[in-house]
Formats: sequence, C-alpha cells, structure tokens
Amino acid sequence: MRMLFADLLPDSALARESKAAFDEPFFNRHSRDFASRWDGRSVDPVLVDPQRLRAAWLSARPPVGSATLLQATWLAAEGGRP
Repeated sequence: MRMLFADLLPDSALARESKAAFDEPFFNRHSRDFASRWDGRSVDPVLVDPQRLRAAWLSARPPVGSATLLQATWLAAEGGRP
C-alpha cells in the first residue's frame, strides 16, 4: 500500500492493520436459522461432513468461503420457495 499510495493516502490508512469483513450478508439470522434446521442433505458426504459444516455455519465466525455452499444447500432445500 505504501509503495503504491503513499502520496495519496494518509499514514493512518496505510498503517491500518484491521481488515474489512463483508460476510454479514451471508451469515445473519436467516442463514443461522436455515443452518440450525438443515437436514444435511444436498451435499456429497464423501466431500463434506454435514454436521461439521452446520457447526461451522453456526459458529461465531463462519468461514466466508462456504457462503456459496450455504446458498446452494438453501436452494436445494427450499426449492426456490419464497
């Protein structure tokens, strides 16, 4: 950042050590509700352990890399119902 933007940004921005998180839209009360009632179907049990995945989705910091899998399982379970 300093090499590219030192002349454009204040030092406070360049020295920042925290990172923005954009996972709240995926992991909110609706997704946690779905995860708590999800029956574990629609994933390949050879590749994914449904109980561990549910536990990860219900954890304090769900892995953002599983957001697409969350959407896919929701679509499979809900069948596009509103």
